[in-house]
Amino acid sequence: MKPGTVVRVRTRTATLKTGQVLVLCLKATIVSSSTDGGYEVVYDANWPRGDPKSAVYVAPHQGRLINPSPSPMTPPQSLPPPTATVAATTKEMPRPTTAGKSLGLIRILFPEMELPARA
Repeated sequence: MKPGTVVRVRTRTATLKTGQVLVLCLKATIVSSSTDGGYEVVYDANWPRGDPKSAVYVAPHQGRLINPSPSPMTPPQSLPPPTATVAATTKEMPRPTTAGKSLGLIRILFPEMELPARA
């Protein structure tokens, strides 16, 4: 792995009351390769707590490459544009409903609701 590569690093973060160790996979960026095969990384999170921007040595088996996910905005080039999406965008919006509201009551209360707004 080269410097600048984004990796996932298994990191011991805390010891629980039961005595077990809490290990999280945190996102980090490789800063440099070490002579003994490890890497120096800078975590993207607020870790280590004392100095979050300091480089930390990581053993090679603790770091894993993050696979880039495909962009959700661009469909694969081999597929044609979906017709359901085109039909949904051209569909006319439904008219608003009263949804159980009494129009007579709304007409009576509407002038009273406007009074505080004008004051």
